[in-house]
Amino acid sequence: MSTMTHRVTRLRDIAETPWRNGAGRTRRIATVGGDDGPDWTLSLANIDAGGPFSTFDGLERVALVVGADPLILTVDGDARHLDSLDRVRFAGESVVDATLTRGPTMLLNLMVRRDAGTGELTLQHTHGDAVLDAVEGAAWVVLSGSLTVGGETLAPFDTLSLEQGRLDVSGDSILARVTIRAPHSTPTVRN
Repeated sequence: MSTMTHRVTRLRDIAETPWRNGAGRTRRIATVGGDDGPDWTLSLANIDAGGPFSTFDGLERVALVVGADPLILTVDGDARHLDSLDRVRFAGESVVDATLTRGPTMLLNLMVRRDAGTGELTLQHTHGDAVLDAVEGAAWVVLSGSLTVGGETLAPFDTLSLEQGRLDVSGDSILARVTIRAPHSTPTVRN
């Protein structure tokens, strides 16, 4: 039995924003935070040409290759060949440059403000009936296959956000699970 507060975000309903350098386009899937800026942002980037990434001071980034074509991501001088479903973590201040190896590709990007916590993108497979739990993730992006939630079918790059509780789903799919963890508290020392 499902007990939940959830939202479905369809890729087709998200406007594309061109990158400042013209090398790609971004669709912002989710942004969560307060008046002082977002705590975390999840976006899907289409990389049409090689070139530098923008820097984002104070943020940690996780990028997951979700396009069919690989790319080389050079982070602070360290070149990494990334195939589909490979991920990389780097600081928002890092100097990052992308080189396409065959053609345009796509990245799922999670950016988390350091003082707001840490984030992770992990793969989750569903085969038939499954239960998603808000304790395990904040959102799930369908990467391949389909996922059905309460009679509504999510296609690739549609996103299910779950604020609380558990949710019954079904389908054969590969999902990117978005997990946000609160920052570790510093122990109090008493004299």
